[in-house]
Amino acid sequence: MKNTKYTAAVLALLLAGCSSAAPAASSSAQASSSSEEAAVTEEAPQAETTEEVAGVTTSDVNGTLEQGDIELPQQEFSRASQPVKVNVNVFDQNLTMPFDAKELTSLNGIKATQDETDKLISNTYLSDGYCTLSVTIDKNNKITRISDNQSNYWGLMTEDGLRRGVTEQTVLDTLKNVQYKKETFNDQLWMYYYEVENDDLDYPYAVYTYTCGEGGVYAVDVTLLGLGEDYFAAEDLAKLAANYYYYDGAKEWAPYYNMSINLDGTFDIQLYEDNGTNTATWAWYKVNRMGKGIDILTNQPVDFMKYLN
Repeated sequence: MKNTKYTAAVLALLLAGCSSAAPAASSSAQASSSSEEAAVTEEAPQAETTEEVAGVTTSDVNGTLEQGDIELPQQEFSRASQPVKVNVNVFDQNLTMPFDAKELTSLNGIKATQDETDKLISNTYLSDGYCTLSVTIDKNNKITRISDNQSNYWGLMTEDGLRRGVTEQTVLDTLKNVQYKKETFNDQLWMYYYEVENDDLDYPYAVYTYTCGEGGVYAVDVTLLGLGEDYFAAEDLAKLAANYYYYDGAKEWAPYYNMSINLDGTFDIQLYEDNGTNTATWAWYKVNRMGKGIDILTNQPVDFMKYLN
């Protein structure tokens, strides 16, 4: 059942002329992970009415880095027998990803914003005044990622009925018989995510991620992956950051990292050394789960896959 305030907002959009359609361990110091077996229920769970979700907006982990060969993760699919269509409900519109961005940006009341940093990481914010979503729009104007991490109520719901604000148990009940992973950062923040084969030639894989804390689900993210793209665990991203820094010209391996896990699906990774009395930053990156983003210090784009065989 929808929140009445959100329903009122949707009705207002309709009256205005809008049509309505229906990981691996995180760090050696603090993070741990586990892979669990769990199965999509026959019926989507009822979405509980909720007020604004109060939760953390970011969380930090620290760890050490040791130079060595980097092994890319193997794709693990939950429903590999046949590809699925990635259906989502966004701003009360039923859509199949990837879909044309105009299907949302043309709605009355929807505003799109983007700053200079957002441009470099292909990130745009869409808001209807109640819900703010972080999305990625590709060169063909297709939305390939949606993250709902700061809505007052909810702006994104998956086909299984999962959205921001539901309980962690609702997520676990829905993921029965789904081969998912749990990535724990600390006692405030952890994530469940799983990968499926997607029925789309340009984006043959999709990953669903549910970020949880004591207050239930803080963020929901649906990301499509192209051929050759991987969805990395946080610790893998730290190693890839050190590898990128080494081969991009430094020829030195950073001894430590500090990582901020952001609920919009991005990671701020600081590579540094500790001299005992002070620390010196070697590099600072902001990347998504695929290892693509920007060098915060130089404002230049980075791709951690560049120096991998």
